[in-house]
Amino acid sequence: MSIVKDSSITFFSLLLVLLAEVVWGVITARTLGPAGKGILAVAIFYPMAFFTIGHLSINMMNIHYVGKKEYALERFAGNSLFLSLVISALLYALFLATLPFFSDTLYKGVPSQFLYLAFATIPLALIMHYFRSILQGVQKIFQFNLVNLFSGLAKLLIVVLLVILWRYGVMGALLAAVIGFGFGAFVGLSYTKKIAPGKWKVDRELLKKLVFGGSKLHISSISTFLYGYMEIAMVNYFLSSKQVGYIAVAIAASRMMFLLSQAVSTVLYPEVSKKEMKEAEHVNSVVCRNAFMLIVGATVLTVVLAKQIVLIYAGGAFLPAVLPLKIMLVGTGMSTFAQLMSPLWVRKGWFWQLSALALMMLVVNFLLNIYLIPRYGLVGAAWAKSLTYAAGFIQICIVYFIFVDKRFWHAFIPQRSDFELYKSAWRRYVLKKDEAAIVA
Repeated sequence: MSIVKDSSITFFSLLLVLLAEVVWGVITARTLGPAGKGILAVAIFYPMAFFTIGHLSINMMNIHYVGKKEYALERFAGNSLFLSLVISALLYALFLATLPFFSDTLYKGVPSQFLYLAFATIPLALIMHYFRSILQGVQKIFQFNLVNLFSGLAKLLIVVLLVILWRYGVMGALLAAVIGFGFGAFVGLSYTKKIAPGKWKVDRELLKKLVFGGSKLHISSISTFLYGYMEIAMVNYFLSSKQVGYIAVAIAASRMMFLLSQAVSTVLYPEVSKKEMKEAEHVNSVVCRNAFMLIVGATVLTVVLAKQIVLIYAGGAFLPAVLPLKIMLVGTGMSTFAQLMSPLWVRKGWFWQLSALALMMLVVNFLLNIYLIPRYGLVGAAWAKSLTYAAGFIQICIVYFIFVDKRFWHAFIPQRSDFELYKSAWRRYVLKKDEAAIVA
């Protein structure tokens, strides 16, 4: 079963990337302290917010249309490079225009030189984002994973050099992020050139399809990012940089729950896009419910070990992050269900519907943050995130019940028939290897 094999490869690749990200987080937390970590988190949040607003979900459309094989890969490469450069220029101009007006509110506590450097990540992030999606669309999963891996490892090595050895502080950490995205962009471009060796051209017909299709889904991408990280901006606005440092550590630790769901959905997108609708529904549901149960178990274990995780990750200075982390983990574990189901929604072409659902979640999260953070501080921010994710879980169950199967629990509770798949996978991958070893 290629899904199992590719998901395993992607899972272990993401595990390495996560390990690099964790070490990067440990270094920045322990060297910068809560206040410095908070400034770094805000400085990174805003360019990533601009990036999310501007990328137009072209990556999803690349996967969708590459799988259909209606256009040459050179057309996708040409359009992706063109859009990366144009969108980057527009976003940086927008940042420069807003900086004088929001330096004391949105960008509060972050020196402008940090923001100038942080926003340099945008063009590199766009190139990396678009070109790895082309690799994903042609199911070059190994190469797709190498793009992420090179980016993460480069960022880690540079932060060791600049922050630990040369003591460049926040500036060094930001420069490491820029270089990390640069490596990812270079590797993505290089691998795409190998599978699309012809001349890269802008195809206007394809460009219209990519932009129009992406725009229908894009509200969902923006909303998902914002309600995933909004607490950083809200805590910075209502509280202080030091409090941002605590919540940033809690968010980073809680997002470990996305490791498996991201690996599985990465493989599912191109796999499901090729199948007939009924088969796509069946495959996505089987994979989703089994992966989700593993995530539930991991979530429970992480809640139990939350204090130890914070101590190892950031040290005793960040112990105020423990309770927010425990609260966040409950909702974050539930939110992986939406990520696991998203390949099926994309296969159905529910772009506007996904955007509408995600926008509703963003409004809920925004209102909860506005109400809870001024009253309950970091705990309020954690409850805002967890309750938003819980509402999203219920939302997906309702959609599944109405449009896929009345037995909505089949989407997240493993069934007896699934064990036959386990036996089949065991016979295919393990017993065959044993037989080959005996013959040898």
